[in-house]
Amino acid sequence: MNRKQLSQNFLIDDAIIEKIVEFSEVLPGDKVLEIGPGSGAITKRLLAAGAQVIAVEKDPFLAERLRDPRLQIYCGDILAFPIENLGTSLKVVSNIPFKITARILDTLCAHIDQFTSIVLIVQKEVADKIKAKPKTKAFGPLALLLQFYTTYIADFPIPRASFSPEPTVDVTAIKLRRRESLPEIDPNRFFDLVKKAFQQRRKMLAPLKKRPEELNLEEWISFFNMSKA
Repeated sequence: MNRKQLSQNFLIDDAIIEKIVEFSEVLPGDKVLEIGPGSGAITKRLLAAGAQVIAVEKDPFLAERLRDPRLQIYCGDILAFPIENLGTSLKVVSNIPFKITARILDTLCAHIDQFTSIVLIVQKEVADKIKAKPKTKAFGPLALLLQFYTTYIADFPIPRASFSPEPTVDVTAIKLRRRESLPEIDPNRFFDLVKKAFQQRRKMLAPLKKRPEELNLEEWISFFNMSKA
């Protein structure tokens, strides 16, 4: 398995790496989950900040090179990893493989009770979808998913030249914080409804007479509760 297959773009800009760690507000003693640490550039800064880092790296060669007595390193796929065994009050700080961003977000949301904050490096297009507002083209299931579980705090752009190899897309670092309380509905049934509706996004939602992208999260929850009645 080579680096290209894993769609890894390693951060090589020390100033950006430092900015990522400051952006994540990691304090000494914080437990941090890092997904896809790669060459360990962010890992080293997190350890230097006094964090207890738990790294999950799919590439056996990279995982072996990262071994450090201060680091918990697991060689495995985060999409199949038993995150539930890592405890709670975790912060996530990761430069994730862009090709599986949506699946990683699904996985993190499924374990949201274990996290306090999430800092990820993602494609700008994905960041735009996450923070999109209703009645815009970018608004859809991804925005609703992250609004359901988290609050969007901030972001900043990262130059393509900060990576090796350079990505072919614009890149953004985003910060999310877990919501203090979640909507009291079945998330699986709710998002099944949302995804089905957005598959026909030009179709009006009865009895609201609005298209899927016109509803905010609260209106979607109301529509879901009405649909159950």
